[in-house]
Amino acid sequence: MKIKLLILLILALFLISGLIFINRSIVENDEGIYWITFLLANKGYKLYSEIAFSQLPGFFISTYGIFKLFGSTIFAARLAVFYWSVLALLSVVWLGYIRKNILFSLVSIVLLIAIPTFFNQSITLQSDIVAASFSTLGFVFMMSFINNKFSTSSNSKPSYVRLILSSLFFSFALLTKFDYSLVIPFGFILLTQKKNRIPNIFLFAASSIFTIFVTLNFFGIDVVLSNVLTLREKALTVYPFEPFKVFEYLKKDTLLLTLILVNIFYSVFKFRKGITFLSLLLWFISSLLLVFSFRPLFSHHLVFLTVPTVLLFSNQFTSIKRLIEVRVIIILIIGILGFTYNFSQLSSRQKSNFIREREVAKKFILENTNNSDLIITDEAALYGMTNRLPPPELVDLSYVQIRSGNITSEKFQSAIEKYKPKLIIVWNGRLKEINNLEYLTAAYYRIIYSSNGKLIFKLD
Repeated sequence: MKIKLLILLILALFLISGLIFINRSIVENDEGIYWITFLLANKGYKLYSEIAFSQLPGFFISTYGIFKLFGSTIFAARLAVFYWSVLALLSVVWLGYIRKNILFSLVSIVLLIAIPTFFNQSITLQSDIVAASFSTLGFVFMMSFINNKFSTSSNSKPSYVRLILSSLFFSFALLTKFDYSLVIPFGFILLTQKKNRIPNIFLFAASSIFTIFVTLNFFGIDVVLSNVLTLREKALTVYPFEPFKVFEYLKKDTLLLTLILVNIFYSVFKFRKGITFLSLLLWFISSLLLVFSFRPLFSHHLVFLTVPTVLLFSNQFTSIKRLIEVRVIIILIIGILGFTYNFSQLSSRQKSNFIREREVAKKFILENTNNSDLIITDEAALYGMTNRLPPPELVDLSYVQIRSGNITSEKFQSAIEKYKPKLIIVWNGRLKEINNLEYLTAAYYRIIYSSNGKLIFKLD
């Protein structure tokens, strides 16, 4: 009973703190890009064919409805991401019930909330935590399917519903961020089942393929591939393969790194049999491979490691029956310290000069434009903050888009000649990477603001 109460308190703490920090200023440029992408969709522009969008459709499908329902604000967009993160945590609690080990659930959710990468991404408008949540839900439904604990009769229908739901979430993990980390563990689980092995594999594969095909076809397979895969291919030629960069990022997330090292030690020296351990181990290894394969690699990609790492650790941790109360107290202390650290880091980032400087650009936009005017800026948060739209094909002016050659000087010039945006705001250095930027704007624009490398051009 005490463990259940602790789980409720921790989940409540996560909900309250998450809702508090959802309503904060934007720091990550990607959040501004996705926010204005959703706002353009509100205006009737079509994703991929009219709006340049670098993410797979699973991200849009899973978040846009909540975004629109709750007011189309950055708070609403983050709330959609937070929703999936909460569901992932609840599914971890359910996994403890499936395994008849509620202590496993307690340890898991405490550590997940304490890990900065998981907590921060849960309240940030990024696709990574959404895909990781889908994988978590897919894994739990698969474990429920093979456990068949909650079937009320010998009828197999409820169990097959779980298998289909597992395939659905697995498909959306792929459709959101190419999260293929469950391919190997699911293959192992389905192939090692003695009963109905072939029908189960066929049903899972058919359901997954159908989900992926229908989703891609809804938006247009050709335009999705053109927006997403073409950019990835171009990025491969520009960004070097840097797998060891993972360790640089892990140094900044000490708890996650420690759990990874403990898992590796236990897996080598304390190898255990059993489908749960082997499935979690394979998921852990596959997630490591997934993160190492990202190119370009960013710190937020570490979120794919968090759930399998924590679940594998919790599985080993709760299998030891000695000194349970002492070990739970240690875990709770670690959770409190990690949670406090997350709070302090998020709070300090809200006091940065970057946020204050952005207010200058916001003021210029509001004074020199009206709601019907288009603008272009490499500080994407300014679009939502001022309720101004960009040309839809230039919504994403990220380093990846520009350095890969997806946004060229010719494409930029064509857009400003077509749309005649009222202002061009060069704020965080990305637009400066477009060749001959000042030459491209000279025929139509004059500089009305220049300070510390930041420029604002106004249409004459």
